[in-house]
Amino acid sequence: MKILIALDNSPDSWRAVEYSAGILPCLPDSEVHLLSLTPAIPPGSRQFDQSSPPPEVHGDEDYQQELQKLRGALQAAADLLVRNGMPAVRILQSIQPVHISLGQDIVDVAEKRGCDTIVVGRRGLSLVRKLLLGSVSSEVVQKAAGLTVWVVE
Repeated sequence: MKILIALDNSPDSWRAVEYSAGILPCLPDSEVHLLSLTPAIPPGSRQFDQSSPPPEVHGDEDYQQELQKLRGALQAAADLLVRNGMPAVRILQSIQPVHISLGQDIVDVAEKRGCDTIVVGRRGLSLVRKLLLGSVSSEVVQKAAGLTVWVVE
């Protein structure tokens, strides 16, 4: 079983990680893909090409700080999974640029990696804010045809 956990640096996504940490170590041979999407990396960037020195991202310190925070969040999530019994060799981490939208990109990455399940946190948006801003978890549920989606509140 392959599970993609989408996380940013929010309490909502952290709840999804904590929920997953209680379940996933009990699933034999499961593999976890921890994913953070960010506009700090332009699509097509060689930011994570290990064969060349990392380029400056937009030359902006704020973007570098955001990437550092996301790396920290991914590592904290991996550490929590390991503390709960998930073998570290079965945990993959990645930060990727936003291409289309957060929800669509989460589904696209899950499909590309052959994941069976997507885990996302749910922000408690009011109906008006949800209509105006949209909801990442709702978009994932709508677009994840054939995949299981866990929406953690």
